Amino acid sequence: MENQEKNQFYTDFITKQEFLNLLRSASAQYIESFSGRVNTKNDVMPVTMSDGFVYIDCIASNNKWPDIIRKIFLQCWSQAENRINSSGVIATYFLATKFVEKEKKSINEFSRNIIPATKSAGFKSLSQILESEIFDFIKNVIELAGINGSISVRKTASALPAIELSAGHNFQTGMCNQFISDKETRDETKIILFDGIIESIGEVDSIFTLCNEKKISCIIVARGFANDVISTINKNYLRKTLDIIPIKIDDKIEHINLINDMGICSNFNVINAESGVRLSNVNIEDQPTITNVVATKTRFSFSSKPEAKLNVSKRIEKIKDRIEHAHWDEEMSAEDIQKVFVSRLDSLSTNSIILWTPGDDRQQSFIKNRFLFSLNYMAAFANSGAIKTNKVILTCDNLPEFLPANIVDLSESLSKKIYSAISNSGGCVAIQ
Repeated sequence: MENQEKNQFYTDFITKQEFLNLLRSASAQYIESFSGRVNTKNDVMPVTMSDGFVYIDCIASNNKWPDIIRKIFLQCWSQAENRINSSGVIATYFLATKFVEKEKKSINEFSRNIIPATKSAGFKSLSQILESEIFDFIKNVIELAGINGSISVRKTASALPAIELSAGHNFQTGMCNQFISDKETRDETKIILFDGIIESIGEVDSIFTLCNEKKISCIIVARGFANDVISTINKNYLRKTLDIIPIKIDDKIEHINLINDMGICSNFNVINAESGVRLSNVNIEDQPTITNVVATKTRFSFSSKPEAKLNVSKRIEKIKDRIEHAHWDEEMSAEDIQKVFVSRLDSLSTNSIILWTPGDDRQQSFIKNRFLFSLNYMAAFANSGAIKTNKVILTCDNLPEFLPANIVDLSESLSKKIYSAISNSGGCVAIQ
């Protein structure tokens, strides 16, 4: 029994030449895979570089790579993706060329003419990556939302896909159910964000009084309203003596940070226990003004504020980072990530598109992967410009004509580092 336990794990030494031969063979297969359609076995759905590490796994499986070779390519992919989104598969292509090129030429030996960022160069490159049947659709959506917009894919029972487009900040919460109106719109209004339940009229009496005297329209966002508070708001609404719109944030998991996101978007602090501010002492005239307001029982939206743009961008990047860690470290399901994070991105983004698509979970994942890759890929072009691939790499017949400059730089430096480490090693020890 003891001998069996010892034999469960072992090491296998691979000589340097054998190891390099395995890598050269796999690299040639990897480069060749970019020239045609790639499918996993017994599957009609194609796999492209937009599928990320799944593309590497697919090539490895189809060509029966040793697991150590697959993991070297995955390590390159992971390091690239951690620095620039959507760069991983391109970086692994550069690594593959290092093992098959007869003449190793540095990127600096080529003329690297960076073309200014243009949509046409980016879309041309993207069209050479994505399937033709989905590229036009993705291009149209990106042109509507922009590269900094939010695009999310959701399931619909309908047989036909639909696009829902909104501008400004759109939050998935709405007016208190007991409020007498079903929809309200305002060109501009004050907003109060209270992270708690308004339990009595006394807490808001001074606010109501000043709104009445100054004819100020005001939205109050809270986690709940006592019956007498809603009753007072309704009575004055009917009399047209008070213009108060109550927005209630329910205790749903997706609403945990919603009120703080509203504070970022309105460029004002939320009133809570830590703020040191009492609701009864609030001066309504000191509160922020929001514009183009639409409120229903399920939605609340207003236009973005230029002065809040920087903080909103920081919050979006922070949430995206949380999503990345949720995928890898926290092992959250796609459904949980959708509830907790994706709806927040939709609300914070000034341009938001929701794609309602039919199909099972696998088809949803297929579309999501391509949209996420496309947004990051186009953003890389916009941030760094474009480079012609035949100016920077010898084996490039099956790559897009243009690549983002920052992805080229990253891919070249990273692949060179990994290639050098392997070439200077004495072999490989594979731990089984």
